[in-house]
Amino acid sequence: MCERRKMGMKIRLSRFGCENKLFYRVMAANSRSPRDGKHLEVLGYYNPLSDGGKRMGLNFERVK
Repeated sequence: MCERRKMGMKIRLSRFGCENKLFYRVMAANSRSPRDGKHLEVLGYYNPLSDGGKRMGLNFERVK
């Protein structure tokens, strides 16, 4: 008999950019995958070094 295994999903920040100019992508990923590993979908971005511009952007239709 085959049993279905439930796949746990988490919303994670995946790190990109250089050492002093980093930014993150908000991703939906399997709970067992590493931080910068395989993801299911990109949901948005987060830029902690933003100077007065947009700091975070999410695609709300994909988050639901």
